[in-house]
Formats: sequence, structure tokens, C-alpha cells
Amino acid sequence: MISDAFKRVTPILKVCNLPYVLPHDDDSYGMRTVEHYELEYIRSGSGMIVVDGIPRPIIPHSINFRRPGMDVEGIGIYEAYFFTFDMNEQGTAIPELEQLPITYPLVDYQRIGELFRQIYHEYDTPGPTQLLHTQILLLQLFDFMIDYAESVAPVQQDHTGRQNIQKSVLYIRQHFSEDITLPKLAKISGYSIYHYNRVFKRCTGMSPIRFLNDYRLNRAKYMILTENMPLEQIAAACGFNQYSYFYRLFRTAYGSSPAQFRKKHAALNLQPE
Repeated sequence: MISDAFKRVTPILKVCNLPYVLPHDDDSYGMRTVEHYELEYIRSGSGMIVVDGIPRPIIPHSINFRRPGMDVEGIGIYEAYFFTFDMNEQGTAIPELEQLPITYPLVDYQRIGELFRQIYHEYDTPGPTQLLHTQILLLQLFDFMIDYAESVAPVQQDHTGRQNIQKSVLYIRQHFSEDITLPKLAKISGYSIYHYNRVFKRCTGMSPIRFLNDYRLNRAKYMILTENMPLEQIAAACGFNQYSYFYRLFRTAYGSSPAQFRKKHAALNLQPE
């Protein structure tokens, strides 16, 4: 039982911060291998988080949980509370936690968001009771995670499916500026179009076309913030053959037109190094 495993933990907070960083050379925060357990509460922004080659959309007011050994990469521009911690003083892994989901959509996000804020405050203001208070707050978060894990039906891991989907995800990231069709992606993964759609959504939580458009939009958003290119050229460079289609998707995703978005953020004076 997952809940039994938490009877043996005394979480030790390692790092606690509130990142909001714009990458300079790409829209990626860089690939890294997780060394400790991690919790991340998304406050705002958009993009995706790629875990072991599988992307999942960034959803404000959601939690991401990661275990040691995972390969992770954040793509986009977003703000989040971010904690790394060990489950005990020895820094050993807890095998039962392999069963915990890695994403948690929140209904009562105000309560959970407040827990993250309190942990951040405790870490930022050290004192004699800091360790005890952060352990209590972390255990409250784990209690929520266990309840969620036990409320959803267990999903059998489909390693072959994930590996096949990773092939098409990699292709999209390397060729996003080119003409990419659903039949081409399905062929790369070795599936029929119908089966590819089903497996992709099961692995990532979104359709392949949604992932393709989101990835292109994030690249376009980054270029709008860092380049002086005409918007039509940016759209074309990101794989959108029709500016009107790009305009409609961008406005739906970010709540403003590309031109309004550029004007709004011009004061940031963001330039690539």
C-alpha cells in the first residue's frame, strides 16, 4: 500500500525556490536527471514538461511529482513553486512511491497552493522549528497525493507504447518548422492513425495535434519575446503555413493577439545573449 510507505518517511527539504526564468538559447529550461524527489506547483504560464521523453501540458494550479532517476525538461515560460527533498535522512528511495501519479489536477487549488506558499515561507525564514514545520506541511501534501492516487484506477504501464510515442515526439521537436501530418507521425511510431491517436493521448494526456500546435506556439511565443522578426515570419518559422490559423490559435492560447502580446511584454526588453 502506498499509504503504508509514508509511515516510514520523515521528509527532508533540500531546495525550495520560486523560479520564473526565460531561457536564452531556446524555449527549453534544459534536460536534466532528477537527483532527489521533487514537487512543483504551477502558478501560471504555459508550455509542457517532458518526463522520460513523454510530454505533458503545463496546467496552472496543478502539481507535478518526480522521482530520482527521471529525465525531465521544462519547455515554455511558467512560474512555479519548486521543492526538492529526500524521504528520509539517508536519502534512500521508497519503492512504493513508484505507484504515485506524476501529475495532479487540483480542484481545491487554493488550499494546496497555500501549503506550497507556507513551505516556501518556512524555508525562506529559517528557525528552530523549520524542519518540523516543513515536514508537517509536506506530509499534508502527501496525504492529498495518496487520496488522489487511490481515487483513480491504476493504469498498466505500456512501455512499448511510450517508447513508440517518444519517437514521434522527438520528430516533432526536431522538425516542428516543417510540414508535419498525422499520418507521418503515426508511421514514425509504427501505428495506424486511429491507434496512434489513442496511444498518444493515453501517454501524454493530449492529442498529437494539440501537442504539435502547443509546441509550435511556445516556440513562437519565445521568438516574439526575443526576436524583432515580423510576426508573419515567426509564424512561418514555427511551422504555421497560414498566419490566420496561427493568429487564432495564439489568441485562444494566450488571450491576446501576437501583436498585443509583443507590445505588452516589450517593457521586459528581453534579448537573447
